[in-house]
Amino acid sequence: MRQPRVLPVVLVGLLAIAPSSQPLVGQQTTLLPNRTVVGIANTVSGARALNNLIEFTGYNHDRTPEEWAGTYLETEVISRMAREYGFSDVEVIRYPVTRPAWDGIRGELWVTSPVLWKVADFKDIPTVLASGSVTGEYEGDVVWLEDAADENSYGNVDVRGKIVFTNSSTGGAFRTATARGALGVVNVATPRPNVVPEAIQWSGIGSPETGFAFNISAIMQHDLDRLMQAGPLRMKAVVESAMRTVDNEVTTAVIPGDGSTDEWVYYTAHLFEGTAKQGAADNGSGSVIILEAGRTLIEAMEQGYLQRPSRNMRFLWVAEFSGTNAYIDSHLDEFAKVVANINIDMAGQNVTLNNSATRLIRMPDSRMHYIGDVAQEFFEWVGQNNTEHIHERRTGYGFSFPIVDPYGTRDPWRYWIEPYYGSSDHVVFLDRGVPAVFFNQWPDMAYHTSHDRPNRMDATQMKRSAFIAAAIGAVVAGSPDVDAQAVAAEAFTRGGERVAAQIGDWSLRLASLPANELAQGYKAFEASLNQWYAREAINLSSVLELTRGATSSDPEADAAAIQALLGRQGAAKETDLTTIRTYYEGLARSRGVRATRPSLTDDERGAQRMVPNVASRPIQSRGVRAEGLPGFTSMEVRNFIDDERSVLDIYNAVNAEYGLELGLVTLDAVKNYIHALMEAGAVSMR
Repeated sequence: MRQPRVLPVVLVGLLAIAPSSQPLVGQQTTLLPNRTVVGIANTVSGARALNNLIEFTGYNHDRTPEEWAGTYLETEVISRMAREYGFSDVEVIRYPVTRPAWDGIRGELWVTSPVLWKVADFKDIPTVLASGSVTGEYEGDVVWLEDAADENSYGNVDVRGKIVFTNSSTGGAFRTATARGALGVVNVATPRPNVVPEAIQWSGIGSPETGFAFNISAIMQHDLDRLMQAGPLRMKAVVESAMRTVDNEVTTAVIPGDGSTDEWVYYTAHLFEGTAKQGAADNGSGSVIILEAGRTLIEAMEQGYLQRPSRNMRFLWVAEFSGTNAYIDSHLDEFAKVVANINIDMAGQNVTLNNSATRLIRMPDSRMHYIGDVAQEFFEWVGQNNTEHIHERRTGYGFSFPIVDPYGTRDPWRYWIEPYYGSSDHVVFLDRGVPAVFFNQWPDMAYHTSHDRPNRMDATQMKRSAFIAAAIGAVVAGSPDVDAQAVAAEAFTRGGERVAAQIGDWSLRLASLPANELAQGYKAFEASLNQWYAREAINLSSVLELTRGATSSDPEADAAAIQALLGRQGAAKETDLTTIRTYYEGLARSRGVRATRPSLTDDERGAQRMVPNVASRPIQSRGVRAEGLPGFTSMEVRNFIDDERSVLDIYNAVNAEYGLELGLVTLDAVKNYIHALMEAGAVSMR
């Protein structure tokens, strides 16, 4: 095992390691040694991440014909910097795209009467011209409709040969208005007019044969409203566009493991969300943050702060969803060895300017893995040490372990730990059975608009996000600096906290039920508790991954310690079952009813004998109706299908996860959905 070099004097971590006469609220230890934490903190740079971001999102640029025919600017910057930073196997892979991409070339919106005034120009602000707009010159009188997407807004208004001015959905307004003979629409597309009134949202109108749509801001609307009050308004739209044959560009790079295992950890960030839309926060930010996390890990290993992990780490910069799926489908042998995914989609923004917080989105119950607890620890550790605590006011105002970029703010680390949410590339991994965590910053006042630019970012928050991403990778990829038993203790402890919180919530729910519903409520409570402990057993067992490869110096001892904790977990379940039974009996007594213990119904016994299975993932569910399964419950029904759980187990697991939030789903809803999946050929039953 390589000996690390002596750590040089550091500045960023000075407050964290300096002696103090007062105990500090922050500074609790982490799953990495202090020398590694300090080394990573002094290596990671928010300024470098921000500079890279500025290089390809400094402004919304109009792609040239040469760029369409060659390599996108975003791809060129990321691949060049990955090579410069010392990543291995840097490659740009091109996957053919069957549908051509729309390219705006020219777009001008004019008022021609009662004055001559150019309202907007695509060359100035590309968001003003909706993608899909068709080449042509369109001139006509202007008609105002409050919501042109709504058929009921038209009444007796004739829009044939006219331009509809509205405050609606651009695509919906275009389809409804042009179906009635309108030339096109001018839509007020400012999502938060009271906060960022100049912002204009990216939007599209599909692939019509003729017509156009322009997006304008709330400020532009004010100017047009004043003109319309003076009399009739006439406008002209000049559009030039083309359809381009394009490839789906995926940039990939590797940090090799030590060769002791062939397993992988994947980092992902979508570099593209279509070819027209561009954005600094969404998602140039995630792209440069995983790049900086990788650079930090490489340099930390070179400097001796971090021992090389057992697992390989692959970094993917993709077109959202389509690029991720394309890469995985063409590398299935490698993907079969992926243990976890870290996905970053919007992070590093100025929290004061956006009134936001960085959110760790955990995985759903069906994909429990210790990566969720590792990520949560580092989110909380950065928060504890980068927030000013009243307890520390006598030791000097400031942070306990400041992770602050000289180019950034001194804002605290605002964060939330949140349950599962989709809408980004981690979904691709979860659908295929791989655990994943997701960084996201919300709210975003400039989301999907012309104002999503680097000036709304913060080098300090980018530095912290990259620090956390690097630290998670160091642990989950299995650096020998990591103690598997410490990770197991973390998973065991946090699992106990999760179960305790859910017991508390269900206890309040049970107490709120009328006397005649207590017995059925207790039955659901008990079934949920069994599922919570099954979930935590899976989570704790996943730490056994760290006994593979060179992470552990004594794999047998580490595995035995994890098994011992699993035994303790099982004992805790029995204790909690007794506790909630006693609680139920007390409630029943106080309500004057017997504390009966309902047995399984005939329907439930039948569901217990039904075990669905699936040949491959992701389960193809497009077009399959999921009636009575709100929110993410239908997704979890699919995810819980594993050739072992019965239909009854799946029903109980879904209710254990979402029953309190969304209400208990019925067994019939679960059965009907699984049968619909069977009829679609997606699953079978044994």
